[in-house]
Amino acid sequence: MRRFIDDMLYILKGVKEIRRIRPWLLTQLVVRGMFEAVAPFINIYMSALIIDGVAEGKPLRLLIEYASITVSLNLAVVLLARLVSRTSQVLKEELAHQYEMILSRKIMDLDYESVENPETHRLKAKFNEMRNMNSGGIWLLMNSFQALMKSLFTIAFS
Repeated sequence: MRRFIDDMLYILKGVKEIRRIRPWLLTQLVVRGMFEAVAPFINIYMSALIIDGVAEGKPLRLLIEYASITVSLNLAVVLLARLVSRTSQVLKEELAHQYEMILSRKIMDLDYESVENPETHRLKAKFNEMRNMNSGGIWLLMNSFQALMKSLFTIAFS
């Protein structure tokens, strides 16, 4: 139980760090998850309306309206999802640059002895290895947050 609490504290610390560096990135990821989750349900719902309309013998004009609404909604959701995806990608790149700047500033603020210390080099190499190997650390948190939001919205729309 203690490990779970520690993990949650690390996650909250990471989320706060992301919000401090790029405030709107997490909001963009929530909106992106919402659009990605709602897209399949538009087709499911509208197809059900069209099939029910055919079964009930509704006028052809109404069925064509349903089909055009389906196409329009799909177009709108896809376009908005692409727009949000692009802006969130730009924010992610800005986050990467800002985060690199913060780490560089921390190294510049160290004493010369600390900079040349092998332990400092080992920690920096370990950090870079974790980041590059499986997109660990803050990058993994950001990608997991996006997947979590999509899953939560999928459950809500279901």
